[in-house]
Amino acid sequence: MKYPEFERVEQLSEDYEICFLAFRAAEREGVDLLNAIRSRITAEQESDKARADELRKQSADSSRSETVRRVAAQELERLQTVEYHVTEIEWNALDEISQELSKSLSDAARIREELNDALNAARTALDGIKKKSYNKKDIPVAKQWAKNVFDQIESLKQSQRKGMQND
Repeated sequence: MKYPEFERVEQLSEDYEICFLAFRAAEREGVDLLNAIRSRITAEQESDKARADELRKQSADSSRSETVRRVAAQELERLQTVEYHVTEIEWNALDEISQELSKSLSDAARIREELNDALNAARTALDGIKKKSYNKKDIPVAKQWAKNVFDQIESLKQSQRKGMQND
């Protein structure tokens, strides 16, 4: 006898696990991407700081030509106005990750609710199975029935023995 309630629980349990794994993968990908963005920006800042130090020396070095000092000062001025931002490609990747996080978490939450309902249905089905099985074939009752039959058999044996002895 098949019970669709139990099959539904198994399916939803598997679906929940898959959605939660997708969520965790997106979460890890998001953390990795955010770390990569921070690292890239930090590396750019450090590189520009090192370049700015070099340019300050060049622009202040009187042994260098006027052109070299002027170009160094201009580049230094430009470096001081640089702002460090997340790139469009990085924003797009972050948006995709955010969507996956939201969708997988939403699906997992919805499936968990369905799983709770399915578990309740399975419990009800299990209670029905218990009632069908235990109410008809309760062991203590069966033992009593068997005892009654055994007692009757024993009684019959004894009456037969007495009858045989009388003959």
